Amino acid sequence: MELNTVIFDIDGLLIDSEPLWNEAAEEVFKAYGVNLTEEQYKSTTGLRTKEFVHWWFGHYQIGEAEHSIAEKKIVRSVLEKIENQAAIMHGLGYIFDFFHKKHFK
Repeated sequence: MELNTVIFDIDGLLIDSEPLWNEAAEEVFKAYGVNLTEEQYKSTTGLRTKEFVHWWFGHYQIGEAEHSIAEKKIVRSVLEKIENQAAIMHGLGYIFDFFHKKHFK
């Protein structure tokens, strides 16, 4: 079987969105009176947004009714930030050219 298709994971390969997630979470959490330290944020990096919000809102005793609202605000903010601020990762043009020359889709 000949391979002819490549699938890219956007985050971490095409763009680095982690700083944008951090910024969005910081903005949303601030509205709830929560200011995570860099160490606190890093300790839960990698969790899904829902888990991240649930963890910290539980820690700071913010009502469960607010969890999904905050989660949606964070995701919406990140999508806007990606659209307006995200920088393409170094070397991306090279890898696209490589696969294009090999006739990958």
